[in-house]
Amino acid sequence: MHDAVRQGAMQGVLLAGWENLGELITVIAIFIFVVAVTYFTTRFVGNYEKGRLRGSNIEVIESQRVAINKYIMIVRVADKVIAVAVSKNEMRMLTELDKDSVHELTPGGTLDAIPFKDVLQKAKAKLTQKK
Repeated sequence: MHDAVRQGAMQGVLLAGWENLGELITVIAIFIFVVAVTYFTTRFVGNYEKGRLRGSNIEVIESQRVAINKYIMIVRVADKVIAVAVSKNEMRMLTELDKDSVHELTPGGTLDAIPFKDVLQKAKAKLTQKK
């Protein structure tokens, strides 16, 4: 009788182990499904936004962080290139830049070897000339 009880308990433990394994596999499958849906949704939204902005008259050419929540950006607006200072609550035009002096990012994501320091010095020189 004790052997029958032990065997029944062992079978119950084995069945519980298979049930736990089944639950684990189900949780992993749900996790993989959620990650896949998130990945494809992000790609779809990114491609949609990229396509929507492609024909836009405003383009950020370069952005450089200078402090927490403060950036200097080179922006193309229609046919003009300008440098703007952007902070949390404000956006201020610094100067208009010469189109030929601004080097855009190459498709690989690197600059055409012009230091941002030079662009900033040109912008500073134009500001001091106006005063």
